[in-house]
Amino acid sequence: MVISLKSATFNYIKGRIIDIEVSITKGIPSFNIVGLANVEIKESRERVRSAILNSGFKFPLGKITVNLAPANLKKEGSLLDLCIATGILICSKQINPIKNLFNTIIIGELSLDGHIKSVKGSIPIILDGKDEGYNNYVLPEDNYDETEIIQDVKLNYFNNLKSFIAYAEKGIVSNIKLKPKKRCEKDVNDINLEDILGHVSSKRAIQIAAAGFHNIILYGPVGSGKTMLAKSFKSILPDLTYEESLDKGRIYNFTSIQENYRQPVFREVSHTISKSSLIGSGRENKVGEMILGNNGVLFLDEMLEFKRETLEALRKVLEDRKIQFNKNNEIIEFPSNFILLGATNLCPCGNYLNNSAIKQCVCDVVKRERYINKISKSLLDRVDIFSYTPVIDYVDIGDKKDMRLTSEEVLKTVVKAREIQHFRFKKYGMKYNSQMNNELVNKFCKLSPSSKQILETIYRKENISTRSYFKILKIARTIADLNQSENINDGHIMEVINYRKFINNQVI
Repeated sequence: MVISLKSATFNYIKGRIIDIEVSITKGIPSFNIVGLANVEIKESRERVRSAILNSGFKFPLGKITVNLAPANLKKEGSLLDLCIATGILICSKQINPIKNLFNTIIIGELSLDGHIKSVKGSIPIILDGKDEGYNNYVLPEDNYDETEIIQDVKLNYFNNLKSFIAYAEKGIVSNIKLKPKKRCEKDVNDINLEDILGHVSSKRAIQIAAAGFHNIILYGPVGSGKTMLAKSFKSILPDLTYEESLDKGRIYNFTSIQENYRQPVFREVSHTISKSSLIGSGRENKVGEMILGNNGVLFLDEMLEFKRETLEALRKVLEDRKIQFNKNNEIIEFPSNFILLGATNLCPCGNYLNNSAIKQCVCDVVKRERYINKISKSLLDRVDIFSYTPVIDYVDIGDKKDMRLTSEEVLKTVVKAREIQHFRFKKYGMKYNSQMNNELVNKFCKLSPSSKQILETIYRKENISTRSYFKILKIARTIADLNQSENINDGHIMEVINYRKFINNQVI
């Protein structure tokens, strides 16, 4: 007699539905698992045997063969335990399953006492299984909190083999206390914009960046508040959409990092990070910061302290918005769509562009240029906004708090601007102004004759690149959306120009 049930494995963020075939024949008692199973799966034989016995069932005598199909797909992990145990109990005629069980995806690791333990990869398995037409799943109870966001599927949770078998025979789900859903709240420790003195221009810059998903660099002398401004960015990021939450779940479900899938990530990266830790490694089974930052912010503090090769690794990803790994002879593509947020001094001593008469830069021109050139021109070409962050002037120290915009007020404008963009691009497979190609820029960034004249003057006078020209229009479109203006006007163009100036007031 051969029994076939459905289970699944995963390769990074891709779920793979597999068949668990169980056969019990007469012969010398043995228990073998075949079908490209790794060591962890082969070790499941003892877990399955002990779980069956400790749950009040008998472990059958005879030659037990478990085949994991398709045979050419490498399987990893302990998530097949529950399905294997169920197949053995059905094949040995200890239980009579409901018909629907044979079209249900069953995953879960078994402990020796029959407890069903949580597994990695549940989210990609459910999402990719759903795409293949599977709508019924059996999962460990401990996986509830991460999978409850998934809609339009039937998810059944169990905490031990015995309670699952009751479901397998009668379709009855026992009364299980499920964990409460995570509440989508902002971290109380987030820095609020109203707590930051002055810096009106830089606050406006991060508002624009958040609204249009634009890359941004804050630059200025040491102690000017760049890092504090950068960390306040998190407080003006809207919650993720349902689709973005699922994308985040796919990635973080593979790791051991606990995250609220409904909130965008803010990944702060140290300048000592290695290239492989930034990108990730298929060989080392490691997801890098550029993948973990998907749909969120990747913050590089002291950006010019990073190794040049590490910074250059950003360039291609900022263009392609994806990273590919090769694992088990399969190309796995990870989304890597993040806002690059950099904060940096412009010289080794940190005092270049400091207006103070006391704290003057002691670096010579050659040393400053060598320092700044760590960021290549091609990488700078992929940055949208540059905001000079000076040391706070004395008059700003005494400004009234009730006159400053709060993060809550700015967040509302960012949400509204993003809604405008989502509606605009719903037919084009994108969501943000920063993602527009040149054709869409020409379609949605119409200029008045006077605005065209301003942009033409800047183009010729500053000798800017074509890439920079289109960036100006994308950012101007975002500013217009923040102002809820249908058309881009002269003021929008002039505001963008101020945010395209980097060193020595040069428009790039």
